[in-house]
Amino acid sequence: METANQIRQTTNSLHPLRPPTAPASDIEIAKKKIITMQSPNLLVIQIALVIMMLCLLVYMFLPDNYAHPIVILLASVGLAVGIFLKK
Repeated sequence: METANQIRQTTNSLHPLRPPTAPASDIEIAKKKIITMQSPNLLVIQIALVIMMLCLLVYMFLPDNYAHPIVILLASVGLAVGIFLKK
């Protein structure tokens, strides 16, 4: 009888187990997102920098009469490539 009381007291003094904090399916979804995550595409920024550098070079080496139309052409091509690469 004494043993039964001690067991009852011990079981009453124990804290119940906590439920799991997140279901296993949520953990798997988060793992898949982390694994499939890719670094941002910097190609658009690189192309924009190259086009800007080409425009500066055109202004440095060509006279203004020729430089303005060529820079407009370069800028429009760079914009079109940027729009195409964003999609």
